[in-house]
Amino acid sequence: MSAAPALPRPLPPTACRGRRIALFLDVDGTIAEIAARPELAFVPRETRAALAALRGALDGAVALVSGRPIAELERMTPGARLAAAGGPTTAEEIGLP
Repeated sequence: MSAAPALPRPLPPTACRGRRIALFLDVDGTIAEIAARPELAFVPRETRAALAALRGALDGAVALVSGRPIAELERMTPGARLAAAGGPTTAEEIGLP
């Protein structure tokens, strides 16, 4: 797996003051590298940790978007507890009671 590209500098804390921010992240080719076979794709542990931190910082406003079924997204992001939209017509939250 190739090294992840360097992230841009973070926004200063005042950049988002008074605004509500939400992130909608594609999975394949964005937070998970493209794999030779779909079932071999995974989200690296470091990326999952970053997603958890973002989820906390954005009051849960982080979602995965994919053509994959929700069960596949859950397999790729164990314990992430992210909102997700997957498959052609399904939308649900992963791992939330």
